[in-house]
Amino acid sequence: MSKRKIVKLLLALIFIVIGLLLFIYPRVTDSLYKNKVNKLVSVFDIKINEIKKDEDNSKLNELYDLLKSENEKVYQTGERRFLNEKSSDKTDIKLSDYGLNDNIFGFIEIPSINITLPIYFGSSEENMRLGATHLTGTSYPIGGVNTNSVIAAHRGFYKTEMFRHIDKIQLGDSLIITNPFDKLTYVAYKIDIIKPNELDKLTIVSGEDMVTIISCHPFPHNYERYVVYFKRA
Repeated sequence: MSKRKIVKLLLALIFIVIGLLLFIYPRVTDSLYKNKVNKLVSVFDIKINEIKKDEDNSKLNELYDLLKSENEKVYQTGERRFLNEKSSDKTDIKLSDYGLNDNIFGFIEIPSINITLPIYFGSSEENMRLGATHLTGTSYPIGGVNTNSVIAAHRGFYKTEMFRHIDKIQLGDSLIITNPFDKLTYVAYKIDIIKPNELDKLTIVSGEDMVTIISCHPFPHNYERYVVYFKRA
């Protein structure tokens, strides 16, 4: 075999290997991320049980009362901070003060698109790399009338899909929030595509208990936002 043919064969093999790696890599990293989340869920459950058992639930009661009070403020002020200050990446609540040392408040699960993501307070880029984020200035995800907790995640990240398939969610699909206090189930009732500055479309609906999820659109661009609204089941 001539040197020219050998070089061509080697190049072809290199391209095949590169193609296989590009095909396999995202699946491997996605699997690793999901395994990590499963471990985080187990650790979270153990930690919550320890807090409840060892400290007679006092830290969790204190955190719940604080979040409930903040949610009432959000409603009474017409979500002024969220709409005007646009500081959804910063949080005023340090979860480690209440025994949640990894800063995970809980988990969001959407069975129809097979995702479970940890929830972090504040949509900083660091938190966005780790999982789903609660937008500061909206209701905290503890449930209750006159609340709408807005939760954002990337439309895919190098490690995992996150909200990649948000557009596959259908009306009637369920969303489950697991927090330190309860497990809350919501049902999708509305889908919308909005501009990034249309924050008024993410506000509380009086009398409702809601969770709204949001991500960039269309994939892989970010000049619009894909929004799915959920009501408490």
